[in-house]
Amino acid sequence: MQTTTGSFGRRYRALALAVIGTAATSPAFALYNDYIEVWAAENWTRDTNVFRLSDKVDPASVGATQRGDNIWTTYFGVVANVPWAQQRFEGAYTWSRADYDVFDRLDHDAYSARAAWDYNFQNKVTGVASYTQARSLASFSNFQLPLRDLVTVKQGQVTGAWLATPRWRADGRYTAVETDHSDPFRSINNIRSQELGTGLSYVTPQDNLIGASLRYQKGESPDNATLPGTLIIGQPIIIGQPFNNEYDQWGAGATTTWIFTPQSRFEGRVEWIRRRYTEFTQRNYTGPTAKALYKWTPTPKFTLETVVQRDVGPPEEIQTSFVLVTGGYVRPKWAITEKIFLQGNAEYEIWDYRGDPLTGGNFTHRSRIFSGSVQWKPWQRIWFSAGVSREVRTSTLLFGDYQVTVGFIEGRIGF
Repeated sequence: MQTTTGSFGRRYRALALAVIGTAATSPAFALYNDYIEVWAAENWTRDTNVFRLSDKVDPASVGATQRGDNIWTTYFGVVANVPWAQQRFEGAYTWSRADYDVFDRLDHDAYSARAAWDYNFQNKVTGVASYTQARSLASFSNFQLPLRDLVTVKQGQVTGAWLATPRWRADGRYTAVETDHSDPFRSINNIRSQELGTGLSYVTPQDNLIGASLRYQKGESPDNATLPGTLIIGQPIIIGQPFNNEYDQWGAGATTTWIFTPQSRFEGRVEWIRRRYTEFTQRNYTGPTAKALYKWTPTPKFTLETVVQRDVGPPEEIQTSFVLVTGGYVRPKWAITEKIFLQGNAEYEIWDYRGDPLTGGNFTHRSRIFSGSVQWKPWQRIWFSAGVSREVRTSTLLFGDYQVTVGFIEGRIGF
C-alpha cells in the first residue's frame, strides 16, 4: 500500500512521537510474560548525498534540485519469542513509512517479516527452519540515479546439525532466495537462487571445531529479461536483447572455530569456488574466498570485533556482474554505564566488478566508512540513539565515486 504525504504521513509521525514521549516518563510493561513485544519508533536522518552522486556530477543533470535531504521514518512492529520444551518459535513483523522533505517521489512504505522454528531434539539434532520477506528502497550506491526502486527479497532456509558422536558433527543447509525490483530499468537484476550445502566437523571438549564443507548454488533470471542498449568490451548490444543470468557455482572449503579463552574467540573459513555463467562468460570465476573473525571481550562492558574477508558480493544487491568484495572492519562496543552505550565502526572494502553487461566491462570501487553512535536506554524496552557515518568511495568507473555523511536521531518504545 502506498500512502500519500502531507497530513496523513504527519499523523503517523505525531502518533509515534507521542507514544515514545509519553512512555519515556515511565517503564514499559511486558506482554504475555515477555514472549511478545509491540514497539514503535521514530527516526530522523540527514543524508548529504541521497543519490550518491560524484562531486563531478551536477545534481540537475539527473533531475535533482540538490544533493541532500531529510528523511523521516516511522516504525511499528511486533516481535514474538516463544520457548516450548527444547524448541523455540520466533516471529517478527515491522512496517515503516519514509517521507523525504524534498525528494518526495521517493516516499515509500516498507516492511520486513520473519518466522522461524529453532528446533532441538535431545541436543543431538538441532537447527533452524525460517522464512523471511522484506521490501525496502534499493541502495543508490549501485546505480546513482533518482529511481524509486523497491526491492522485495524472499528467503526460505533450513539448517540442521547432527551430533553423530560426542566428537563428530554433520551439518546440512538448504536456502532459496528470490529478489524482485519494482523499477522496470532495474528488473534485469531480478534473480532466483537455490543453495545446498553439507559439512563434517570435529568438535573438541572445549567446543573448538575444525571441519570441511561442500556446497552447490544455482541461480537464474525469473523472467525473460532484456538488456538496454550499451557496450560490452567494445561490441554493441542490440536494445532488447534477451538476457538470462543463469549460473552454477560449486564451493569446497574448511572452517574452524577456536575459543582461546572465555574472552577470546576466532572463527575462520577458507573456500575455493567455481562459478560458471550461461551467458557473458567473461564473468566466470574460479578462485578462493575467505573470512576471519576475531572477537575479544576483555571485560563484560567492552567488546572488539574484527573481520577480514574476501567473498562474493551480496545477492540482493548485485546480479548482472560477478562481484568480489575484499576488505574488513573493526567494531568496538562499550557499555559506559548500564544505560549508556557507545559503538564505533571503521571499514574498508574493495568491490571488484567483473564482466558487467550493463557498463561494458570491469571496474573497481574502493570504500572507506567511519561511523559512531550512542544509545541511552533508560528502561529495558525504551531507548534513544544518535549517530553519524562518513563514507568516501573512489572508483575506476566514470562518475562512480562519491562522498556522503549520514546522521540520525531515533527514539523507540516497546511494550
